[in-house]
Amino acid sequence: MAIESRASETAGWDKVIGIVGGLGPHAHIRFEELLLRAAELRAPQKVFRDQDYPPYLVSALPGTPDRTEYFLGRGPSPLPWLESSLRALKGAPGGRGGGASADFAVIACNTAHALLSELRETGILPILDVVSETINSIRERSAIQTIGLLATTGTLEARIYQEACAAQGLNTASLLDLQSGEELQRSLVMATIYGDGGQAGIKAGAHREPEQRSRLLDNLQRAIDSLAEAGAELVIAACTEIPLVLPPGRARGIEILDPLEVAARATIEVAAGSREAEPDRRRSPA
Repeated sequence: MAIESRASETAGWDKVIGIVGGLGPHAHIRFEELLLRAAELRAPQKVFRDQDYPPYLVSALPGTPDRTEYFLGRGPSPLPWLESSLRALKGAPGGRGGGASADFAVIACNTAHALLSELRETGILPILDVVSETINSIRERSAIQTIGLLATTGTLEARIYQEACAAQGLNTASLLDLQSGEELQRSLVMATIYGDGGQAGIKAGAHREPEQRSRLLDNLQRAIDSLAEAGAELVIAACTEIPLVLPPGRARGIEILDPLEVAARATIEVAAGSREAEPDRRRSPA
């Protein structure tokens, strides 16, 4: 017998959350932890029981083609796989969700947000925009003008953060903007995430080994130094793997912001019914 997911059966929650994961496989697990913590912070005086946490479903399809390879023209489109995850969360025909159904989705991958418009156009589920949420959170709380971007080459080439920053009147700096930037991006960021020269990266779980973690952290700290020299006043860890080694807070004297932390707080607001995941552009004018 299929078990139905109903937000109304869980105290205080209006919607069931859907998480598109597996992009890479470690990142969505961290997002789940952040989601539960955000729920606790929403009611700091409450002693939580199992039944008080928000209902959510996860679709993790690690076979989804690499997003950076696609945007660099070296691999197939991940769009059909992302659509399959959304259908699984929706519990629609062709998905793998059984009788359970999410009311909206969050994609635990920055690079995949370059396909956000296409995914929203499918109408499968409303989707929270992690990139816009992140930039809006910066604009609302500080007078910072230049944002450093630590991200995959695919995210940088797709310009999703650069365009979101420009829309808010913010400047951006990335390693690709610097002299010898391609080599810096390859050796300090892409090698850290994907691995290089026989050494594993975060996607392969290298961050769990203390010696490897130290090497990965050193790479990222050197990247932060370069961004700070280029004028960055805050750095966005714009790849979901990066905070697995470089936690949010301060590093090298500069603030590090994790989009998944921002997304977790926004997701809790949507699940609680305080706001919508996205504007309903299909609604007929009054």
